[in-house]
Amino acid sequence: MDKNSLDYILPIIVGAIVFSMLVVFIIYFILLYRKSQDKYLYEQELLKQEFLAAEAEISEETLKNVSRELHDNYGQIASLIKINLNLISSDLSENDQAKVQESINLVKQLIQDIRSLSANLNGDKIKENGWISMIENEVARINRIGQINYAFELETEMTDLGHEKELILFRITQEIFNNMLKYSQATEGSFSMVNKDNALLLTYKDNGRGFDINNEKNQNGSGLKNIRERAKLIGASCLIKSEVNKGTEIQIIL
Repeated sequence: MDKNSLDYILPIIVGAIVFSMLVVFIIYFILLYRKSQDKYLYEQELLKQEFLAAEAEISEETLKNVSRELHDNYGQIASLIKINLNLISSDLSENDQAKVQESINLVKQLIQDIRSLSANLNGDKIKENGWISMIENEVARINRIGQINYAFELETEMTDLGHEKELILFRITQEIFNNMLKYSQATEGSFSMVNKDNALLLTYKDNGRGFDINNEKNQNGSGLKNIRERAKLIGASCLIKSEVNKGTEIQIIL
């Protein structure tokens, strides 16, 4: 190779080497950046999960305190009212005695509801009695209100999911029930649990007025947000289907 050819080729080779090194550096920088971003996103997600867990723990402690207050104070007051009603003189007219007896029956129901609500708010009671039994109590409470006829179907053999998951699934169920009673104006509803494709499927339905699922206000409502965040906390997915005047269906898949 003569000197002129070498003088022509050498810069090309050097340029190619420099360009290749530059490309390698850019690729390395991109990979490093992506790795850094992935780590950042992972840490952010981990932090969010820890925050949600702490928030859930604080909520449970608050609910436990409310449960204790209901049982020890309001339940006691209702019991004293019942005792006083029973001590009212039997000299009352038949009509007044009937009213007193009706009041006693209402207070009995109030005491029962306070005890039931107190137990449902206490995570320890849920662990003690079992979350399925507590859900049955919630469904019975809904039906006692008389606003909606609600059915519960357990279509599977239940295995022990662990207290944390069972507690969160129960809280999700409570949130869905409360939203239904407050907003849906439904007259019929149902809740079923079934093992399907190696997953636990919880399905909640009602024939209420429904809502526009695409409306941002509905998407970001505290009720739906709480349901989604609690589901995410235990690695469950949440699917919500609803149309105006066509009811609502919510599925939790664990």
